[in-house]
Amino acid sequence: MLSYPLPTVDGCYYVNDVATYAGLFKYTDGKYYYANSRDLIITGARANEKGQYWVTKTNDIVPAGFYTVDENGVLTFS
Repeated sequence: MLSYPLPTVDGCYYVNDVATYAGLFKYTDGKYYYANSRDLIITGARANEKGQYWVTKTNDIVPAGFYTVDENGVLTFS
């Protein structure tokens, strides 16, 4: 079970009860998450062998690219 405060069902991110392709966003906990085109919150389990995921819908937060994601879906930029 994932331990993040996001409104999710089956790993999908919901806004107003609708599964949402939010892309990269900053949640109320101050951390960054990524909901992909299938509305899924990306976690380390969906990352590549380096623990990174290709972020395309950046919402002008960072340039598109690979970013590190942990097992709870928190993205870090380095």
